[in-house]
Parts: sequence; C-alpha cells; structure tokens
Amino acid sequence: MKKFLFVVLMLLCVVVAIVFVFLQKLDGIVQNQIEVIGTETLGEQVTVGDVKIELKNGMGEIRGLEIANPEGFSDVNAFEMERIRLAIGVASISRNPLVLNEFVLEAPVVSLEIREDGSSNLDEILAHLREQKKSDPEPPKPEADEKAEEDEKAPMFFVVNRLKIAGVQLTLRHPKLGEAPKELVLPDIDLQNVGGTEGVSAAGLGIVVVEEIAKSGAKAALKAEAEKQAGKLLDKAGSSLMKRLNSEE
Repeated sequence: MKKFLFVVLMLLCVVVAIVFVFLQKLDGIVQNQIEVIGTETLGEQVTVGDVKIELKNGMGEIRGLEIANPEGFSDVNAFEMERIRLAIGVASISRNPLVLNEFVLEAPVVSLEIREDGSSNLDEILAHLREQKKSDPEPPKPEADEKAEEDEKAPMFFVVNRLKIAGVQLTLRHPKLGEAPKELVLPDIDLQNVGGTEGVSAAGLGIVVVEEIAKSGAKAALKAEAEKQAGKLLDKAGSSLMKRLNSEE
C-alpha cells in the first residue's frame, strides 16, 4: 500500500512539474502562434512584443503587436497595437470554439492610405483575409466537441461576447487631402456577440476588425474632404467679400 501511495505521489509530482513548465512556456507559445498564424492569415509580417496569459483568472494581454503594410504604401506598418486585453471564458479553454468574454484593442495606431482609384492598403489586407477564409472548415458542432479536442490540427474558432476597439489613432492619406497625412482619432467601435454560437475563425475575426476600422476611417476621410472643400468655399466667399468691400470704398 505504501509503495502504491509513493508511486501515486511521484506521478502527481511529475504532472505538477509538467503543468508548471507548460505554463511557464505558454506565453512564448501563444506569442509564436500569433506571429506565425497572423502572418499567414493577413499576408503581411506580424510581430508581437510580449504576451501574458493567466489561465486561472481567464485574463490575457498582448503588447506591441505590429502588422506590416502591404508593399507600395507609405508607412512601414498598417497597424500598431500597444495593448490588447482578453477576458477568456475559463470553461471554454479546452474547447472549440474558445469564448472570449472581452476582446479589447486599446488605442491602436492605424495607417489608412487611399489611392486615386479608391483602393487602399486595408483593402489589400482584407482581400487576403477573405481569400484565407474561403479555406476555413465548418465551425465545430457542439456534439463534436470531443472529436475536435482530439484533432490537434482542427483550427480554433472564437466566440467574442464583446469586441471593443477604443480610440483608434488614424493616419489618413488621400490624394484630395494634400501631401501631408491627416491625424484623426476615430469613435470607439463596440460590437456584441461576434461569431454567434458556432464561432468565427482567426481570418473571420480579422475581417471584422479591419472592416470596422476601414469603414470608420472611410467616413472620416469623406468628412475631412468635405471640411476641406467647405474651407475652400469659405475662403472664396471671404475673398469675394473683401474685394466687394474694397471696391465700395
């Protein structure tokens, strides 16, 4: 009996040691996966500064994430994200889809460069994401959870209860706005229930984020252009008024 208890105790110690080592390396594993899968999914180089995952508390933090701009555009990066916060549904950690109670992008710096023909750098990133999404398998069914857990190659899907993109700092380039880029802060984007019940793939989630920022950026571009045209009209009106006053004198 004592020998049996000793063996059980030793096995427990080994398991604890393995879990400890895994948790110690988890941040690095996640960081590597974000860079590898992100680069493949977006079609542009993705780098991450630091990752911290606390499985016990269901919390995660990604810092210094950068996404390179497609070739031929002015800025080096299309996206620079100082901090991304994750609130992970602990009960879903070993399941597919993974539930993120919150996915918050804090004050990302985004470069939006619109060309004369209306195309932009974000269009190119979106095109690659959509192409990647075409090869996505069907989301796992609830009854197939066990099978999905056994299949290590099954891609991860995500259910995001709340997706928030706060305080986007946009660098906007547009031929009609002149050579100097325009710096804007976009309104917060707050979405609920992204992915529904079945979940959305990494490519699908990327499409949602980029599309929302691109839409908000496009509205800002139209507003900025309208303001510039309005300014020109006011200048012309002011100039005409001064000429009339001078002639009356």
